[in-house]
Amino acid sequence: MLEEFRLHQGYDLTPYLPVLAGYVVESVEKTAKVLYDYRQTIAALIQEKYFGTFQRRATSNGLTFTAQAIGNALCITGDAISVKQVVDKPQGEFWTYQQQGAYDVKDCSSAAHLYGKPVASAEAMTDCEYKDTPLRLHRVANIAFSLGAQEFVVCATPHIPQAHVSQPYIAGREYAINRSNPLWKQMADVWLQAARSMVMLRHGKAAPDVLVFLGDDVPIKTIASRLPDGIGHLDWDVCTGDALRNRLKVRNGLIATPDGVTYRALLIADKAHVNDSTLQLIDNIRAAGIPVLHSGEEITRPLQFVEGGESVVHTHRRTYKEDIFYLANIEDTTAHVAFRLQAKPKKIQVWNNRTGRRFSLKAHSDGMFSLSLQPCESVFVIY
Repeated sequence: MLEEFRLHQGYDLTPYLPVLAGYVVESVEKTAKVLYDYRQTIAALIQEKYFGTFQRRATSNGLTFTAQAIGNALCITGDAISVKQVVDKPQGEFWTYQQQGAYDVKDCSSAAHLYGKPVASAEAMTDCEYKDTPLRLHRVANIAFSLGAQEFVVCATPHIPQAHVSQPYIAGREYAINRSNPLWKQMADVWLQAARSMVMLRHGKAAPDVLVFLGDDVPIKTIASRLPDGIGHLDWDVCTGDALRNRLKVRNGLIATPDGVTYRALLIADKAHVNDSTLQLIDNIRAAGIPVLHSGEEITRPLQFVEGGESVVHTHRRTYKEDIFYLANIEDTTAHVAFRLQAKPKKIQVWNNRTGRRFSLKAHSDGMFSLSLQPCESVFVIY
């Protein structure tokens, strides 16, 4: 560790080892700086030596490597966004009990967008219980897709020793997604909609509105209480200092990745730690005319809800010729939705994810579209 610290930080940690036991060495400021550098070294080693080693070994053996780097917890001293750049397929996770969603999926999809990964994966519906209805599975699936997931790795029990099951089968944990579940046949609709969503959400590129800077210090990941106000019904990604330094440039009035994902503004998360080098990068972005804000209230929404929006989640993708919006009702009642699109199309195509039906929808005279979504139903809007 002493050698790795020297390589990463450029000085010897040995005289400052007492700071790891809670002592002040030289000054409070110097002690804080050494501890910050120590945390950054741990984060770099988790990325380079741990996940990086798995990726190199997988590549050398012709395998695709997926990992929940670094996982859905803050007990590991790491950067939950930038670490995902070293794996072929980053993965997040969401559990069935998380009926309002899990931002671990947002960390994963943001890393995929920032670092040019083609698929954002998600461990899906963990610890589904026999009391969980298909509607509850639809709800968490809809939210995960709206947060950018493009692949589900479903926690299930595929192997049941009995040929004829007379009661729900439990092997250790209650993974209720299996053929012994009395609701098994009713779940078919969940997998059909999920499969259709996964296909459509791999078309084109993500088209987020804004980028949220979470900070430089570690451990770090998306925390709901620190997100900026006013991001409701915006499509947003998160980043840390690594992406600002190594992946993002200002081009044509937008913040852009090398792969063509763009952002119209940079929002700063609450209590975000910003080091001097990152502060200079943020100042450069501001000087280039990009809004740098602490709230998303001023940002124009490409999808503007007039009615029923409180029941709906969405995400936005763009191909070379089309805009694709995924809209999903997350309530167990019908949502009557009225919305406008910033591009002002006079007609849109709607693909119903449940029935597979496609139909055209014309704008009203005021440019507004009306749509009804059944409980936990999802559609794609294309123009």
